[in-house]
Amino acid sequence: MAYWGEAMSLWHQIWDRPNEATLKSGLALVQQAQKAGAKTQRERGYINALAQFYQNYMKASFETRVAAYSKAMAKLHETYPQDHEAAVFSALSLLAAAPPRDTTLGNQRKALAVLNDQFAIVPDHPGVAHYIIHSCDSPQMAAEGLKAAQLYGEFAPSAPHAAHMPGQFLRGSACGRMT
Repeated sequence: MAYWGEAMSLWHQIWDRPNEATLKSGLALVQQAQKAGAKTQRERGYINALAQFYQNYMKASFETRVAAYSKAMAKLHETYPQDHEAAVFSALSLLAAAPPRDTTLGNQRKALAVLNDQFAIVPDHPGVAHYIIHSCDSPQMAAEGLKAAQLYGEFAPSAPHAAHMPGQFLRGSACGRMT
């Protein structure tokens, strides 16, 4: 799982389209994770989902690969509904797969629904609050992320990213997702 974690950390899903060098490194890490052998089927699910993003990067488009990753994460979340991390990463994958010019904000709304379900169960989970805020990073949805933004500043006060989000949100924009 450490190799999976390294590969995950190379791709900044909300604002990044990794370059070829990063994709090559990520693929090598995912392959190492697959070779090392996960201890559980759940762990294999995480690794294989991420492989959907990194594999075939030379042939498949970013959109195709991120959609495949998101679909795999949704299946993992469906298979392990009590796994809060699977829910959070599934929601994050929806944000990553959101079409940049989609005015319906369909993926953001789906992500918010997943995250709000988690917020009701684990309201102090920093990842849940963080991605609620990012899901609502548009004028149309800003009000829906206000509660999470206010709480995030309270339970993650020492995290620099968390410290600026509530204030930004209260002024009408969260972190400014790049498109």
